[in-house]
Amino acid sequence: MLSRLSFLVLFSLMLFSCNQDKKCVQPINPNGDSELALLMREMFDNSMAVKTEFLKNHEIKELKKFDDMKSAEATEPEKAKSDLYAAMADSYLASVETVNKALSENYIDTYNGMVENCMACHKTMCPGPMVKIKKLYIE
Repeated sequence: MLSRLSFLVLFSLMLFSCNQDKKCVQPINPNGDSELALLMREMFDNSMAVKTEFLKNHEIKELKKFDDMKSAEATEPEKAKSDLYAAMADSYLASVETVNKALSENYIDTYNGMVENCMACHKTMCPGPMVKIKKLYIE
């Protein structure tokens, strides 16, 4: 049985393992944070920021082009080295260029087309993030 002192020490250790917001840090990806996983989180954040600005009727910012998605180390390297992944990455990158050149009246369709490219790849390669990706659509 733990003594009160042991309990306090364990509690203190748990408390100090939490961040400044008093929330314990849990890994986002239980399989680890590969370069590609981190890059795709940045891609999501960039797309969400662009969507938010568009919905606020602010000047449309360009989506950042993430060419390094084709060379970043993946959690499952064999998938990222496949021809299918390469084709889907090329399709995504082309859709980013299309969004960045879109006229305002076509913007929602082209932007949602880019999101659909994300969904198509994740349906095939890595379905976990699909719930999060759905938040990117402009309705």
